[in-house]
Amino acid sequence: MITVPYSESNKKEQIPFIVWIRTISVGLILLCHLAITSSNPYIVMSSQLFNVGVNIFIIISGFLFGYLGVKRPYRKWLLKRMKRIYCPYWVFLAVITMIHMVQRCKITLSSFIRSVLGIHGFTYVFSGFQHTWFISAILLCYLMTPLIDMFVSWLLSPRNERKFWPFICVIICMPVGIAFLREYAILGTIPFYALAFILGRKWENINIQKKEATIAASGVIISFALRFFVRILIDDSILYTNIVAVYTHYFAAFCFLFAASFFFRLKTSQNDKK
Repeated sequence: MITVPYSESNKKEQIPFIVWIRTISVGLILLCHLAITSSNPYIVMSSQLFNVGVNIFIIISGFLFGYLGVKRPYRKWLLKRMKRIYCPYWVFLAVITMIHMVQRCKITLSSFIRSVLGIHGFTYVFSGFQHTWFISAILLCYLMTPLIDMFVSWLLSPRNERKFWPFICVIICMPVGIAFLREYAILGTIPFYALAFILGRKWENINIQKKEATIAASGVIISFALRFFVRILIDDSILYTNIVAVYTHYFAAFCFLFAASFFFRLKTSQNDKK
């Protein structure tokens, strides 16, 4: 089994563009929620372009853990990840709970417990927490990371070279298999998270030049154009909501990652020359 040496501090210096991508993602998410509150239907529709920020965060997480490596023992790694998620999350939960108490809103014990555990995304039962569904998704991805790490190490071993692309195709098709489930939005993040993990593991062997970056940038535009076109034809259908919207958003997120990595590397080299 292949093991990747864990030298996080040194490796992080090689991917500074991730910090900028995270910043842009935050901006996209804020713009998404601002657009939704508009009375202009065209501005509201533009929110579909901005909410790709959540998808970018999902693949960044998978990419970073694949690139930096998952420190063992897994138990300590998971505990560290849970602390980083739950500490700020519980602070936010406490604020929302106090607001509900002041306004005398009804809070059921079961919904509160699910919110505390971070599994509220499966039911959306706690008012004010609807937009934090992704917490449930990322927690599930973290729980799956040790298994993904072992699977990817096995898949990338020389003896399994012929199995690589067939398995990649299977992973890509997995979201279709859960498209009819109520929890598709959360469960569907795992395959794309795994793909990002594999991408991070192989990142040092990938050389993105201007041609590839241009294709990736075009991919972002094409994915959103396809989504709007299909929405006009079959809006509010399972095919559009659970399949087309999901795939186009994650495809755009991956393309954005490729294009952004080239752009920021180019800017860095230009600044170094100055």
